[in-house]
Amino acid sequence: MGTVADRIWYPIWDAGLKLGHAVRTVKEALALAADDLDTATGLLQVRHLAGDRRLTDELARKAELGWRKRSKRWLATMARRVRERHARAGEVAFLLEPDLKEGRGGLRDVHALGWAQAARSILWETDHAALGEAYGTLLDVRVELHRRTGRPGDRLLLQDQDAVADALGHADADALMRAVAHAARTIAWTSDDAWARIESSPVGPLARARRPRDLGGGGPPRGGREEGADRAAHATLPTHRACPAAEPAHGRAQRRRPLLAGEGLLAGEDLLGALERLGDVDRLVVARRTWRTTVEETGLAGVTGERERYLAARRWRAGLGLPDQVFVRISTETKPCYVDLTGPLYVQMLCTMLRTARAEAGGAAAVTVSEALPEPSQAWLPDAAGRKYSSELRFQITDPEPYVAGRP
Repeated sequence: MGTVADRIWYPIWDAGLKLGHAVRTVKEALALAADDLDTATGLLQVRHLAGDRRLTDELARKAELGWRKRSKRWLATMARRVRERHARAGEVAFLLEPDLKEGRGGLRDVHALGWAQAARSILWETDHAALGEAYGTLLDVRVELHRRTGRPGDRLLLQDQDAVADALGHADADALMRAVAHAARTIAWTSDDAWARIESSPVGPLARARRPRDLGGGGPPRGGREEGADRAAHATLPTHRACPAAEPAHGRAQRRRPLLAGEGLLAGEDLLGALERLGDVDRLVVARRTWRTTVEETGLAGVTGERERYLAARRWRAGLGLPDQVFVRISTETKPCYVDLTGPLYVQMLCTMLRTARAEAGGAAAVTVSEALPEPSQAWLPDAAGRKYSSELRFQITDPEPYVAGRP
């Protein structure tokens, strides 16, 4: 065995390639994977190269079964590692010299989501395509970085950005970094959302959907729906202002009041107007205070220096009367992002986004700011025992007519 291993490994090492190795039986490999996260995730991507394919298939099948069996422990460990890695490597989207692999929004986040998905379905259908495109962008940059520097490495240094940009067909380094930032924001948003849902329950989001929990208050069980919800024209909600959630029972009857009433559903404009007039109803936020401005009017896109950025952001907040925690959406971005205007890192992120938007669309690019409701402390759904969960409200519009090709 030693002679065969030498004939395989030494030519690879002599070529300067980094490759780990081990000689184990299927049983030994599975035993190691039961206690070692790196081995367990590595076996999820096992591929057959040569020899007895039956052994490879057996290893792959049993490794996946073991991964799912221990999913509760491994997902908790991975969630902790993700947070530690982000704290150590920083942001891919907002650093001048990002770590393309280990940073928040980097390649490793996509790997981690794939491993989590193998344990339990946690990604939405649209996530796969978006993650694939973003992953491809960062991988192209990393491969070209290795080619240009002639050495392994994941940090895209300033001195290498022009050469990488030219090789990948970008106009300049700024265009390259905009593409990197866009891809990283897509990955980071998807990753944050997925891990928040995973950590919201010790048994995970899919298991919660299979075993609805009565949270009290007379509402439908978690993950369920009320009978005849599609036909309801009188919607009622528990009386408290917070996140969209069922109110836990506290030994008292809940006061309920109608949200909308009528013989049929309101038209779109009428419904929007009704919701804006209500502002918030009980525990459901139906409208947030909103401020509209432009990138140039914020005065933040061109500010440099950590102290100057922070002071400028505080002046901007005071001038508009903004709360400390807000959602900010820039017209060049697909989704809004959360910003805490008391945090220097959030302020740095906001200024970088505004600067990027100005470069892409000019100073007239629209900026919409809305108050962060529910507040961070209200973003969890508690049950009667005080346990906290995340919750989502999704709408689906279905055409009752079957699809016919060529028909408008």
